[in-house]
Amino acid sequence: MDISKYTSSWFKQASLDELEEERELVRRDGFCNPSLPIEFRERCQNLLYKFDEYIGIARYGNKSDGDSPRVLHSGGWYIDDDD
Repeated sequence: MDISKYTSSWFKQASLDELEEERELVRRDGFCNPSLPIEFRERCQNLLYKFDEYIGIARYGNKSDGDSPRVLHSGGWYIDDDD
């Protein structure tokens, strides 16, 4: 598997569909392939993070104002201090 084609210019020009398809290829054939060296799989993992970043930009734009969806984690019940 050759991941050298995934340059910054490639990411900037890729469509959302292309990003999602190529991400799956890197995940399936690179990151999840136990027969490949661990160093290469680590490079694939870092590449998956980059795919996620560009997929988010393609879906939601380059927003830093908090409008894009976020995953919320709850640590338990919310108890108001105004009792």
